[in-house]
Amino acid sequence: MMFSSVMGLPVSDSSRTAKTSKDHLLEVAVSMLQKHGLEYITSDRVLRESHVSKGSLYHHYEDFQDLIEDAQIHLYTEHVINTLEGLITFVRKNQNPEDVRAQFKNLVRAPETVGSVFFREQKFAIAYAGSRSERMRKKLAPVQELLTQKWILIAEICKQRDWVSPDLDSRAISILLQSTIIGKILDDNSSLHLDFDQWVKALDYIFDVVFFGNLGNYAHSKEHEQNSGIAAEPERYLLQLEENADTSSYVKNFIDSIYKMYKIEIISSAHADEALKLYLTNSDSPNFTNESQDQIPTSTFSNMWKGNNTVYGAFYDNKLVGFVNCKSDSREAEVEKCIIDRSHRGKGIATALVSFLILSKLNKGITSFVSEEDRTVPARLEIMSQLGFKPDANLKSGSPKDVSFAN
Repeated sequence: MMFSSVMGLPVSDSSRTAKTSKDHLLEVAVSMLQKHGLEYITSDRVLRESHVSKGSLYHHYEDFQDLIEDAQIHLYTEHVINTLEGLITFVRKNQNPEDVRAQFKNLVRAPETVGSVFFREQKFAIAYAGSRSERMRKKLAPVQELLTQKWILIAEICKQRDWVSPDLDSRAISILLQSTIIGKILDDNSSLHLDFDQWVKALDYIFDVVFFGNLGNYAHSKEHEQNSGIAAEPERYLLQLEENADTSSYVKNFIDSIYKMYKIEIISSAHADEALKLYLTNSDSPNFTNESQDQIPTSTFSNMWKGNNTVYGAFYDNKLVGFVNCKSDSREAEVEKCIIDRSHRGKGIATALVSFLILSKLNKGITSFVSEEDRTVPARLEIMSQLGFKPDANLKSGSPKDVSFAN
């Protein structure tokens, strides 16, 4: 008897053939399911086309339905996972929301995504089977979770870029989109059908609201300001700490940044140019609007931050990835600019930087902190709220500040 080797162990040809026969049974069942549908498939047809004996079939599967369940799950998930992997790669490589938006819409318009009645039927069939069969449910659960996690990952990437509202749960987004797309089966089974272009238009709208709602609200607000000629007045947020206040959460935020390998320290004049470039790259309205970045002369610290006393920077691999600066007197510290490198957003840097600023000023006896926030940018408000800042109705806002929290 001849032997082959798997992981250094001898395996007989008969064992190798047995493994191949199971794969071949599944391959034939998947092909039949795709070409002819579930009603066409019988055990006799599968055995005849696969040239596998009935004994081998029942050696590998509890019954014929066991094979059909595997074929249904395999057929549906294979193309979905491949599609989502491609989308994840695209989203990771593209920072431009309009490019990502276009890719989402291309996905929505793809025939296998919403145009295929067959794939909707398969998804519906396996979901129904899972509700009726414990065996099917156990098979389906890990595969379904994998698909759900793919959409969660996409949502998280978009959240890090402030495109998705921080109020939306990523898992809820994932389930919503999956259920929305499969929901077209209701129309498939209706006597009257909606116009397909209108269905795609509705899906486009849902994707825009879910994945770019935060971006859209911000853009709409800015457009309204420009059209009206009136700038939205920022709201003043206040953090007032008692003398013996619990500051453990700020310490934890700072320590967490150390575990993530971020080093926070006062920025010296040697890092002024790096901070300036970071500011110009990330700020919506930089001070140097009439000059390109490469025309900015070598700056000094005093030229960069006029009237500000302290700037703290977060460094990763000796590169400045974010900073926060404030001006303060003996009674109060005002958080002014907080800019995070776009490629490092969503990693807790802004939270760690503001926490470090608070701890540093507390050490000097300052217990009152203020920050002016734009209410149309929920991501910034969420960070300040988590750190204990609350709207201060008793204080009037001054001139707008470039506070760009981006975590």
